[in-house]
Amino acid sequence: MSIGTYHCLMVLIRILLIFTTSNALGQVCVCTEAQRRTGGFTPVASDVVATVLRDTEFWNAIGQLIRTAKPLVDAIGDCESRDASLADCMLALIHCARTMSKLSLEDGDNSGFWAYAHSVFNCHFYAMDTNIHSLALFLHPMCRKLAISQVANGQSLQFMVETALKIAKPHNAPTLSRVTRSDEGENRPCVTGQRRTSPVLTITM
Repeated sequence: MSIGTYHCLMVLIRILLIFTTSNALGQVCVCTEAQRRTGGFTPVASDVVATVLRDTEFWNAIGQLIRTAKPLVDAIGDCESRDASLADCMLALIHCARTMSKLSLEDGDNSGFWAYAHSVFNCHFYAMDTNIHSLALFLHPMCRKLAISQVANGQSLQFMVETALKIAKPHNAPTLSRVTRSDEGENRPCVTGQRRTSPVLTITM
C-alpha cells in the first residue's frame, strides 16, 4: 500500500469513528463544563461545539463521504493480504463498483461531490483494467460464475494466450502451441465482447 493510500485510509477510518460517536460527542458538547472558560480557554473549542451541535451540513457531508468511500475501504482491506492475487484485487474492485452503483442521493447530499466521486472511480477503474488483470480474471475459477464479461476487456482466447506468452517469455517458460480461430470456437473464454468505454458507475438522483 502506498503512503498516500495509507493516509487516505486512516483519514476515512477517523471520519467513520467521528460519525459513529456523534451522539456521544453531542452529549459532551452540551455539558456546562465543556463550555466553561478557564483562563480564556474552554475544554472544547467553541467552533467544535458549534459544528457538533448546530452544523447539519457537516454531518450530512460526513455521512455522504462514508457511504461513498466505505466500499473502497472494504476493498482495500480485502486485498491487503499477501496471498491476494491480481484476480482477487479485480474481483474486489468489481464488487466495490457493484456496491457503489446501488447508492443513490439522499436528502442533504451534495450532487456535485457525488458526480465527482463517480467520475474519479470510473477513471481509476479502467486504469486498473489492464491486459494482465484481464488475463488474471480469465484464469480465475470464479470468472464464469460472476459473469465478468461486461467488466473485463472482453478479448478473445487468442489474445489471452498472447498476453500469457508475453509474461512467460522473459522467464524462458515453455512455448505454448498457437491458438487458432477454430480453437476459439471450441474453447470460448468466459470474457467476451468488446472493450467497454461506458462508465462503470452511473449517477442515480
